[in-house]
Formats: sequence, C-alpha cells, structure tokens
Amino acid sequence: DYAVTTGDTFTGNLKLNDGVELRVGTGDDLKIYHSGNENFIVSTSTSDFKIRTDSTINITKSNTEDIAKFIPDGAVELYYDNVKHFETTSGGVKISGTEGSNAILELYADEGDDNADKWMQTAHTNSVFYINNYNSGSWENNIACLGNGQVELYYDNALKLQTASTGV
Repeated sequence: DYAVTTGDTFTGNLKLNDGVELRVGTGDDLKIYHSGNENFIVSTSTSDFKIRTDSTINITKSNTEDIAKFIPDGAVELYYDNVKHFETTSGGVKISGTEGSNAILELYADEGDDNADKWMQTAHTNSVFYINNYNSGSWENNIACLGNGQVELYYDNALKLQTASTGV
C-alpha cells in the first residue's frame, strides 16, 4: 500500500496524481491531496492543527488577490474581493466597508434561523450609526446616532424620541 522513504533529503519534485494522498504521521494524522477539482489539507488526529511561522502568512488567489493574512504578534486580516473588511487590532477588531460604502456588522443569535434572531449595526458613510432588527422580516431602525450629537430612538421603525442641542 505504501512506499516507504527514509532519510531527510528529497531533491526534485514529488508529483502525485489526482486523488492520491500524501500521508504524514504513523497513524496517517495529516493528509494532503488534490481531488481533481479541489485541494485538501486534512488533519485526522485528535490533536490541534497548527501552522507555525515567524513571518506573515498570506493566503491569496493566484498571488494577485488577498484572501487572508496572519501577521505574527500583530493582526489577522480578512478580505472580500481583495478589500480588507475585518482585522484584529491591539484594542479589539475593526470592520471596514469598501471605499464609499457602509461598514456592516450582522449579529445572528440561535443560528439566525428566525427573523427575531437577526440584528445589524451599520456605520453609514453619512456619519450615522444604526442599530437595526429584522424581527418583522425586513430591517427596522431601533437606534440612530448621528455624528456631532443627535440620537434617535424608534419603536417598530417609527421615530419616538430624538435629542437636539436644546434637549429632548
């Protein structure tokens, strides 16, 4: 079943046909293979799967489009269509919209399988921060915070209270 190789030096390329697995570990704990359509790295052990490096790990599409970056002692960055939308920072996380677009954070409780489970926070490009719910099957305002002061409170998407420079 298996070809056994000894030694610590391998020169040249190792070519495996589609569906042929490179297996590592006494119990075949790690498998690497190409199915013909997809690439797989599979950990079959009960141990953690770890990638260790002292330098940045870039996951890219054809080396031209960023997908993710893992920076030692620094950020984790996630990209959508080559635009960074999520990154860890020394103080937490940052979510960004594309140039000219809103930054949106959707929160889904209980697997998001019911409308009442869905909430959204949005930083709009017009300097308004919204908290919305999806309870009625479409996004409705709960709170709107406008840059430089004004706050609006909503009940069932209808404005009920707002602040102004003179009070409420």
